[in-house]
Amino acid sequence: MRYLLLFAVSAFTGAFTLAFGLDSFRVEPRVYTFSTEFDIFVGEEAVATVNTEFFRFRREFDLMQNGQKVATGVSRVFAFGALFDSLKKIDFYDRDEQKIGEVDGLWMTTTSGKFAFYDAEGQNVGVAYIDNSKMNVHLCDPIDPSRVIATFRCKYNPSGTCAWKIKVKEDGVIDERILFLFSSFISFAFSPEAPSPIVIRQGGG
Repeated sequence: MRYLLLFAVSAFTGAFTLAFGLDSFRVEPRVYTFSTEFDIFVGEEAVATVNTEFFRFRREFDLMQNGQKVATGVSRVFAFGALFDSLKKIDFYDRDEQKIGEVDGLWMTTTSGKFAFYDAEGQNVGVAYIDNSKMNVHLCDPIDPSRVIATFRCKYNPSGTCAWKIKVKEDGVIDERILFLFSSFISFAFSPEAPSPIVIRQGGG
């Protein structure tokens, strides 16, 4: 694996930082009565969790590691995304509440969803396309869609829940904290229903 250390601790401040270089991870949801948690796995190791609660005034996704908040994604209330997940506008902040980027759900698309990614300076750094099956997401360069930055694929667990597997093809383009939070949002809002089991009837008639 290309990553050496996902989370590093500063010897002077105790602050958590994220290192680029991660090539793949997966997101697995755990649904509770009033909240959902999304475990972030690198290989078989759970390295972080994203939490979201159902009864907040606005939808928030908190990226947690070792009991500390590393980053958060906050959906805007006064936007069409308050009604439609495909039009969500989400602002991302670091643990010091400094903005690190945003995603913006776009109207003009023939797919299930299309989201523009912006960095902290407001520069468009990617566009994510959710296909109509809601099983695949391609995060591409905003100028050249054939250049894929990352892929997201839904794979069902035996329990019937959808685990999203993410492969980062170009690291350093999108902040990894944003990738973790957006992956959890995709799992929360767009995971398709598990297919019904196929019943094979034996005998004639």
